[in-house]
Amino acid sequence: MIILILHFILGFLYQRKELNEYREVIKGVLIERDGIADFHYVESMTGFLSYHVNNQYFNVNTFFMFLAFALLSAIIYHFWDNWDKKGEMNEKGQPQ
Repeated sequence: MIILILHFILGFLYQRKELNEYREVIKGVLIERDGIADFHYVESMTGFLSYHVNNQYFNVNTFFMFLAFALLSAIIYHFWDNWDKKGEMNEKGQPQ
């Protein structure tokens, strides 16, 4: 479980680093093309729902982050469900 949490955190940090590097690339292209680069324009181009960042959101890292999140959610649900049943007995009087 700790490995999944660690993977999820490191994957998120990796995505942030890659997005910042991608913004620098766009800024360099804008400076080369126009001579200036507006920070707000670069931010709007690389916003959450922009098509300019599809390659940042849909890659192998995000696939593994999705799997890690699904496994972590299942483990947490399993522990939560078993915690609620911890002292209960079944029909035969045995602990579940």
